Order: sequence, then C-alpha cells, then structure tokens
Amino acid sequence: EDLVTAEYLRKKNKKVILVVNKVEGKEDEERAIEFYNLGFENIVFISAKNQKNITQLKELIKEYAKDYLEEISEIDVIKIAIIGRPNVGKSTLINKLLGYERMIVSEIPGTTRDCVDVLLTLPEGKKYLLIDTPGIRRRTKIDKRVEKFSVDKALETIKKVDIVLFMITAEEGITNQDQRLLRQVQKNYKACILIVNKWDLFDDKREAGNLMLENIKYGIRFIPWIPLLTISAKTGRRVNQIFPLIEEIYKQYNTRVNTATVNKILEDLKENYTFNVKGKRVKFYYATQVDVKPPTFVIFTNINPDDVPKNIEKFIENNFQKFLGFNKVPIKVVFRLRD
Repeated sequence: EDLVTAEYLRKKNKKVILVVNKVEGKEDEERAIEFYNLGFENIVFISAKNQKNITQLKELIKEYAKDYLEEISEIDVIKIAIIGRPNVGKSTLINKLLGYERMIVSEIPGTTRDCVDVLLTLPEGKKYLLIDTPGIRRRTKIDKRVEKFSVDKALETIKKVDIVLFMITAEEGITNQDQRLLRQVQKNYKACILIVNKWDLFDDKREAGNLMLENIKYGIRFIPWIPLLTISAKTGRRVNQIFPLIEEIYKQYNTRVNTATVNKILEDLKENYTFNVKGKRVKFYYATQVDVKPPTFVIFTNINPDDVPKNIEKFIENNFQKFLGFNKVPIKVVFRLRD
C-alpha cells in the first residue's frame, strides 16, 4: 500500500516529505532506514508522542511552503479571518462557502486548534484567502499550552488580514469576551462584518429575534460602523450575501479620496464648530489622505498632536467617515504639528 501511494505521489511531481512516526530510539531508526527505498529525498524520523524531530519537520514544511506563500502574497487576494468563540460555526460557514466538507465540523468546542487557510477562487476570478482561526477563550481560562498558542495565533492573524468575519450565535448574542475581541479588531483598524449565526432559531419567535438584535446592536455600540448580517451556516440562509458585502467593504477600505474633497469636509467643520484646548484655539490647517487599509488621514494643526483631546479626534473621525463614504469601515486620523 505504501509503495502504491509513493508511486502515485511521484507521478504528481509534487514536493513530498516522508514522515516516519514512532521512531523512539536507535533500533527504530535502523528499521526505518528501509523507507528510503520509497525514493523520496526528504525523510524525517519523528516521535509525535515524545516531540522528537518535530522542530526539524516544521522547518522543512516552512521551506517547502515558502514558494506557495510568496505566490499567494503576489496575487490580488482579499485576506479574511473568521474569528469567534469555540463552536460558533466558523468551520461550518467555510464548508458552506466552499460547497464541500473541507473542515472537520464537530459539536465539541475547540475542534480547530490551529489557523487553517483556504484559497477560494470564484467563477468570475475573484480570489479570497479564508483563515479559520481557533475559538478564542479568555486568557485566564486557558490552562493548556495548545490553547494559549491558539489565542496568540488568532490575535496575530487579526493583524495580518484585510477583513474580519466576526461570528457569534443567536443563542448567546454578544458576550463580554466578544466585546474584548472586537476591541482588538477596532484597535488594529480592521474592516469587519459581524456574522450572527444560527438565526434560524428565531424563525417562529419574531419578537425574541428583534429583542436579541437590539441587544447585539447595543453590545457593539462602541463600533457603530460595523455591518451586521444574520445567517444560518447550516442551512445556507443569507450566506450568499457575505461575498457581496465583503466586496463593498473592501472597496471602501481600499478607497482614496482626493485632497480637495477631504479639505472641503474639514473646512465645513471649522466653519460650524470651534475647537479649544486649555483655553487655546485649536487650528486645523489642512488634511490629506496618506494610506488605505485602513483609510488614514493626516491633519496638520497648531498644537502638539498628543494634546488633541480624544473627543475632538473622535468627532472629526466620525464626520470624515460620514461625509467621505466610509460608513462601513474604520478610518484612522493622525494629527501633526505644522512646522
């Protein structure tokens, strides 16, 4: 059977790493030498139980995957992380989006232990890299090294992607832990869609559904720009609305506004409002957009940027979002002292 598999892999002309497990000592190594007869260049003798040569295997996998990762980074692909607590339906959603059972879907929370990447190409040629992250628990409740790794990996993933699909369930709504995670999304200025899964539970309970929706909206009031979509990953209800919404959000997230338009909004604010800090009139001379993903604006002022109060910063940020067409994505406003 091994010979048949080896022959099949050779015909595919793919990079192959032959991993021989349960090699505990010298005698096992001597017996394992026969695997060289399969004709593969890279063979790693490991003991999964005792972690023997696991680091060596990881390094070899990284080396083999390097070309693939470089290829992914070079193509026009929207990177999407699916974030949420254990068992909210992240893998089920990816399976529905892909149309087949690629993931192992389990009713046991925490089945997905590591981030799993799926490159999806739609018929029209648009590409998405979907990253299913482990369910994140509160750090204080993590008592295993693997769970801590899962948390760190998921939070690291948030920083690297373009858009976060943040999943919760209709059963539980927004929890304190969800709010903490959403603040990480907010802190990193990531575009985000709040996906409320299992909404079919409210099919015959309209009033209860409306109440839950109001509670969810109240729970995310600190990020009012975030779009919300109720779905059922299991039945597929409204799952077809996810990619159009992603496209709309990504377009906003990647939009540049000409300087004249930005300064028109700034001038309107200056005409209608007076800004004072410690009795001193704050002047905002001009503004310009310097980056996208997130849309980032620099405003030149007459005071130390650190002295600009948060309420003024938030006021300008909210108005830029409203009048520059960024109603569904975060923007970043930076102040600089004019020379």
